[in-house]
This record gives sequence, C-alpha cells and structure tokens, in this order.
Amino acid sequence: MNHTYALTLRKRLHSDDPDIRHAALAELNEDFEEADIDAQDLLPLIQDDDPSFRWLTIHVLAEVGDVEAIPALLNALTDRDPEVAEAAREALAEFRTRDAVEPLLAGTEHPHAVVRTAAVTALGQLRNPRAWPALRRAAEDLSDTVRREAITALAELRDPRVLPQLRWGLYDQHAGVRRAAVRGLSQYADDETPAELVRLLRDSDWEVRQAAAQGLAHCPGVTAISGLLGALRDARPEVLAEAITSLRKLQAGVATHVAEFLRHPHGEVRFAAARAVEELGGFNLRLRLAELRGDPDSRIARIGERAQRETGGEFRAAA
Repeated sequence: MNHTYALTLRKRLHSDDPDIRHAALAELNEDFEEADIDAQDLLPLIQDDDPSFRWLTIHVLAEVGDVEAIPALLNALTDRDPEVAEAAREALAEFRTRDAVEPLLAGTEHPHAVVRTAAVTALGQLRNPRAWPALRRAAEDLSDTVRREAITALAELRDPRVLPQLRWGLYDQHAGVRRAAVRGLSQYADDETPAELVRLLRDSDWEVRQAAAQGLAHCPGVTAISGLLGALRDARPEVLAEAITSLRKLQAGVATHVAEFLRHPHGEVRFAAARAVEELGGFNLRLRLAELRGDPDSRIARIGERAQRETGGEFRAAA
C-alpha cells in the first residue's frame, strides 16, 4: 500500500461520517498487513459510540498484534456491550510475546475484577517468571474468580516457588479455587502432595473430590492407593469413576476391588471399572467382563466382546 493511500485511509478512519469510518476500518481489516497503520491510529476508535465499530476495531487490533493496545483492550473488557467485551478477551489471548508481560502486570491492579481476571489468565498463558509476584498477590484477591485464575496461572509457571500459594488455595472458602489448587498441585506431586489430596477426597464439593481423585493418579505410593480405595465408597459416580481410573493408572493390583462396580447403574463408573479389569485383571475377572457384551453403553459392550473373544467364555479355576 503506498504512502498516499495510507494517509487517505487514516483520514477516513477518523471521519465524522460513520459510514466512511466503517468502510475504512473494514478495508483495513481485509488487508492490514499492507497498510502503514499501527495501534496508535486505532486506539481512539475503540471509544466509538457504535458497538459494532468498537468490535471491529478490537478485531483489527488483535490482527495488528501491537502490545501498546493491551491497556485499551483490558479496559474494553468492561464494555457495556457483551460482544465487544468478549472480543477484547479473545484479542488479549492472542498476545504471546514477552513484551506483553508489563502491560498485563499493570492489569492485575485494575479496579475491575473482570479486568484483573483477564490479565491474570493471559499471564498464565505466557508462563513468564516475571509474573510470579503479581500472581502471588492475585491469589489473595477479594474476587474468587481472580483467585481461581491466579492459582491456575501460578501452576502454569512450573516453578516450585509457587507451591505455598497452591497449598494455601486448598483451604480457600470457594470450591472453584480449591479445584484449581488441586489441579495445580497435582502437576508437582512432591512428598506432601498425596496426603493433601487424600484429605480433599472428603471435601464437601464433589468436583473438588473428583479433582483430588484424578490428581492422585500422579502420586504413586501407599498413601494415594489407600485414599483412593476409600474413595470407592463415595456417593457421587463422577468421583467413583475417577477413583477407579486413578487406581488403574497406578496399577495397584486393585482389579478385584473395582470389579464389584461392573454392574454399577452409572455408565461412567461401569466403563472405568471395565477398563481397569481389562487392563489389570486375571482370567476369571475377564470372564466377568464377557458378561457385559449386552451392556447399553457401546464402549462397555466392546470391552465385553473383546473379553469373550480372548477367554472363549470358559471358566477356569485360577484367576
């Protein structure tokens, strides 16, 4: 695009006529790489009265990829039009360079929780160690949403310095924060983790218990196995299925324990039990799998059919 055309395009972008502005911005959106236009030319347009124009401006800013747009995009998260706010969230997710860290760090101090949340989430995606102090503060934010995203972002840093914050999150009053802390801590699985996750198998929130059961799959040892065997008494099928799956992954010699769930009324529990028995069980237990050929869940029925082919349906005395 020649220099004269770029100047003309700039003038059209700032025209008093909304139709001219829209046409210029749409043209820029189609061919921004050839235009001599940067974020500074576009930032004033994000305040336009027309929400469709603000939305398109944000889309173009995301394509331009200039980190100078980040503060304006953070502010746009509070836009009164939900589609504009969503466009700003999507645009922020496109910034993956080191230069984006500083403006995002500033965003963690914004008065609006929705902005702090987005800044924290974006910092987690960047996985830059410079974000650690700000994320540590965000893990104590008054907003449970900010705390949840901060815990998630801290875990993404893969830095042992974050372990105290992750452990603190296990005691948060909000279940969403506790779930994030469980998932984050499971990525580290140090000596203290199994006992902490086993404790959370008794949490009042079933999704926390489910996350703890899933996390224990990464914690080989007696503590994890004992806790997961206890979780087989959980009333929630989602937790039960996850406990069975984790026991299978730990290869804990628990096929006999989980075989009793092959007739459980919940399909996910039956499927988890069938997979565990298929992988770890002896001949007689696999004969029990063959009885599942007519299960209404096609995944389980296929396991039953494989067991039938492998065993011939013939009982033998030794398991």
